[in-house]
Amino acid sequence: MDIIRVLIVLAAAGASVPAVHAAGSPADAPQPVHVGIVLDGPHARSFDFTDLLRDEILRVTEGRYAVIFDPDAVIDGGWTRDGVHDAVDRMLARPGLDLVLAVGVDAAVDICTRPALPVPVVVPLSISECTPSCPAGEAARINTLRLSQWIANDLRAFREVVPFRHVVVVGDPWIVGCDTDGLASRVAPPGTEVTFLALTPGEQAELPRRLPAGADAVYLMRLQQIDDSAFAALVDELTRAGLPTFSMLGEQEVRQGVLAGLNTRATIEALARGAAVDVLDTLDGVAPAEQPFAGFEGRISLNMRTAARLGIGVSWELLSSARLIDEEAGRGGEPIDLRAVMDLAERANLALAADRLVVAAGEQSVRAARGALRPQIGVSVAEAAIDPDRAFAALGQYERSTVAGVSVSQWLFSDPTRAAAKAQQEAQRGRVADYAALRLDVRRQAAGALLGLLKAEALVRVRQDDVDLTRANLGVARLQHSLGSAGLAVVRRWEAALATARARLLEARAVRRLAERELSRVLDRPLTTTWRVAPLTLDEGLEVLGGADLARQLDSPDGFANLMPVLIERGLEASPELASLDAAIAAQEQLAAAARRRGRVPQVRLQGSLEQVLAKDEGGTQLALPPGLLPDISDRRWSAVMSIELPVATGGAITATANAERRRLEELRLRRQEVAQRVRLRVLAALDQAAASWPAISLRRDSAAAAADSLRLVQDAYGRGAASVLDLLDAQNAALTARLAARTSVYDFLDDWTEVLRSVGRL
Repeated sequence: MDIIRVLIVLAAAGASVPAVHAAGSPADAPQPVHVGIVLDGPHARSFDFTDLLRDEILRVTEGRYAVIFDPDAVIDGGWTRDGVHDAVDRMLARPGLDLVLAVGVDAAVDICTRPALPVPVVVPLSISECTPSCPAGEAARINTLRLSQWIANDLRAFREVVPFRHVVVVGDPWIVGCDTDGLASRVAPPGTEVTFLALTPGEQAELPRRLPAGADAVYLMRLQQIDDSAFAALVDELTRAGLPTFSMLGEQEVRQGVLAGLNTRATIEALARGAAVDVLDTLDGVAPAEQPFAGFEGRISLNMRTAARLGIGVSWELLSSARLIDEEAGRGGEPIDLRAVMDLAERANLALAADRLVVAAGEQSVRAARGALRPQIGVSVAEAAIDPDRAFAALGQYERSTVAGVSVSQWLFSDPTRAAAKAQQEAQRGRVADYAALRLDVRRQAAGALLGLLKAEALVRVRQDDVDLTRANLGVARLQHSLGSAGLAVVRRWEAALATARARLLEARAVRRLAERELSRVLDRPLTTTWRVAPLTLDEGLEVLGGADLARQLDSPDGFANLMPVLIERGLEASPELASLDAAIAAQEQLAAAARRRGRVPQVRLQGSLEQVLAKDEGGTQLALPPGLLPDISDRRWSAVMSIELPVATGGAITATANAERRRLEELRLRRQEVAQRVRLRVLAALDQAAASWPAISLRRDSAAAAADSLRLVQDAYGRGAASVLDLLDAQNAALTARLAARTSVYDFLDDWTEVLRSVGRL
């Protein structure tokens, strides 16, 4: 295999490519080169291989040649073989061209059937099963792809996702010119059937009905003649029909809704880079020869949203090896963000709900305590009966009577009652402060749980990157081993590293599930609830949390020093813990003062009553007395009493009670001092942590960039044999660790800033 092709594969797999052609000296002006392009037809998709090919040619030839792509030197054949033949004729006859690119299967076929070429031609991609062999010595450079190997490799990967039995391979109309029967027999996995089907533009809506009976999966080749919207509609129609799909192009189309794919953009870049090197070789006068394209191991990409629509379960094997697209959508779950999670936690938290009831009950306790100072009015109705002897002996008594009464009492002065009412008011203020403290804690906990989930999401992404990079390096090692430039031990080392990376990916997914459980617990949701959360930027987080103006002061030590006294003062002023203790102290002061005055200040009460006999029965034994001997007794009775109460001797209880209340007051004042100290410490500790994590955001980004550059340098050295596998592993681990730290640095600071805001009562 040509060494250039090896380097191309290494570059596509992630390794840096050392310089192959020496650039001209700065004094040499690059030689202008005019290049024409022949296409099979106009490209309808957003991703255009021709644009990528142009970029690669310009990059590879930079410094040696000034390659010029004239806008009018691009001709397409209208997707017909006659049109392509005419386009090639016109391009080869065009004056002033130094080289022609024939891009497309039909263009490759046409070039290889011509006996002579007046202009050097580069064919970026020729499919061996569809293109006749080009005569040796032709002025054409051909990159040949064995379609059967490509599709067979893809179908093996497809069966890891879905155990299909009959798959239909759908391609552009040019596929009918290939040996599809031979292809089907060579690419079919054991126990399966493969059918090829050409898709004509405009017929994609009919495709599900054109599939042969028994077809249970669809493999999509590169469909260039339908646009992105038509492609998306086709994929959606197949998915709604319950047919799993697999993309030849790979990850790019998986992101458009295809269930799975094996290849990545690196595959296409390798094709373009190989053609670019062919262009450079042609311009340098290197003898042309047919070059087979050297493939490399791919990586399955899996669209989790599509998998969910199809009801396809994903194995642990795939979870640890595949690139999962739309994973959150595929897992379902409720969308949540930082603002929503704090508000939802405040509404759903059971402890807060209980405290709201405590506050509501406290309001009634305050009303009850105040009510003791207001007039107390009572009404009564009594039915009485006494024996006749006593009724006869007690003048004015009735054997049976019904009496209605009303009573009124009012404290004119009651120091204990007044103190109890004021103490209850202060106690209610304390209950409100306790609720405010719990509310802040709940919001803080909810924000921390969400940020923890974001950190877990970042960990999963970094572990996925680790798997991808390690797999790419394993592919490089296997290629080097096949070329004899690396031993089997290197391959085994990368195989071990890949297994470790996959295990770490599964562990990261477990960490994410635990973070989801914690978030569900905080929000009082079923612990199996799944959540969808979008990455959060620093500005977005500060906008939700507030205090962005204060956070900016952490840019410098002076700003930090100025911020400390401000936040300490705010923390002391806004602390609900101190407010609760202040309320308790105020209540205790009332009780202690009342206890001191208990033996010196009397209580004065006014009481009155009015009774009316509604019905009476004097009985048959009334004492006969001369008229006027006794005054008439009215059936209405009233009384009024004003009492003054002052305890004189209580056996020392008054003094003991006063001393106890005073001790409780002293205890509360000491506790307030201790809590104030803890509030100051909490503010300072939170601020210290935020002052460290704020500059760490930029520092960790710098570290990640430096580690990534270091990894590229080590990859380049490894590709040239100047670095060992251990050097590359160390650089890779350092880069991934730095990338994780950079991705979580914003969340670390927002978590610290949330604690700062909690400590000053602003969350």
